[in-house]
Amino acid sequence: MNKQSYFIRLTPLDKYFFGGEVTFGADGAGSNYLVHSNRYPQQTSILGVLRKELLIQNGLLEDRFKSQLLEDQFKDQLLTDKPTKADITALIGEKGFRLESKSRANFGVIEAISPVFLHSKEGIYLQIPADQGWHFSLLKGHSLMKESKGQIPCLKQKEGDKWLNFSEKKGLKDFLQCVDKEIQQEPNKKMFVEKSQIGIKKNLSGNTEKNAFYKQTFYTLKDSFAFGCYVTLSDGEKLKDGLDTIVEMGAERSGFRMEVKKVTDTTLAFDPKVLTGELSNSSAPTTQRIVLLSDAYIGEKDIFKHCHFALTDTTPFRYIQTSVDKTSKYYNLRDWDIDEEEIPQLSEKYNLLKRGSVLYVDKSELHEVEKVLKGFEQFRQIGYNQYQVLDA
Repeated sequence: MNKQSYFIRLTPLDKYFFGGEVTFGADGAGSNYLVHSNRYPQQTSILGVLRKELLIQNGLLEDRFKSQLLEDQFKDQLLTDKPTKADITALIGEKGFRLESKSRANFGVIEAISPVFLHSKEGIYLQIPADQGWHFSLLKGHSLMKESKGQIPCLKQKEGDKWLNFSEKKGLKDFLQCVDKEIQQEPNKKMFVEKSQIGIKKNLSGNTEKNAFYKQTFYTLKDSFAFGCYVTLSDGEKLKDGLDTIVEMGAERSGFRMEVKKVTDTTLAFDPKVLTGELSNSSAPTTQRIVLLSDAYIGEKDIFKHCHFALTDTTPFRYIQTSVDKTSKYYNLRDWDIDEEEIPQLSEKYNLLKRGSVLYVDKSELHEVEKVLKGFEQFRQIGYNQYQVLDA
């Protein structure tokens, strides 16, 4: 078996919806009438799409679209022998993502997935650090985040000849940076275009339900842009180079064009020249910045006690639990007529630090923070907890 890396490009065919915590709910439980898509798919969604496509490409899962609508044309391609669970497990692993252990999981031939990013002919676009354009310094005094150092973190921004303190009203930049071009930045609101849908829900009898009004906000991507990620497989023969197919992702089963290409370089990092600029600061020579390239899980650890300062936001995270050995009904998370073990199970809620978050850490404490971020190997394996260390 030859290890092989691939670049996977996922282009939305139309608007898409990636659900978060604020959803319509099920059977009225925890429902909302205003729901908003997330911008990016979860890394667990990428893992799920890849596992399913590997099964299809290797003849271990019937393509229902082909079998139902084009049965005569694709008759020779339909499964004749039912695959064994051993065959499936060897290819994609026994289980999907589970937060059961800090160690790496067995996803069959899938060794690693990079964080999802935006991609165009210009290159890769990553979320800029939350502090870009700000000048960091440490003043003498008492710090709430690091009592032992007797220092107060301070962020200032230069406008003309004046230095201005951070203002919540003005806020922080929300831009994407092309990692291959020093000055090419694009605001997220131009890259992710909102599409709203307003309606009234009706039941199966055609009658309007109580509290049935809703507004649902989808996204589309700017023209010529798509999602991208790198994937490394232990067996390069299992995924076809040049594959061009249609896959589904998201709560609305949104369609995406999936293109696969073999690659040798899977570098995903900012050029420090692009990001430092006025942030270079001799008043904090021993401080380094940890910039999150992806969302990150830190568990119950108090990572901030090792930081001078942090600019962070959080995003809720859940995942669907499946097992090759037990799960047989993939179409519904809730079905009281069948054994609970046969249907996918929804995990409890976790909170992740958002991509673009920045941690300011003294060099003497850097190891402690990295130990937390690297400690959850299964998260890192599928593209979470990826970061870059830069000078402050």
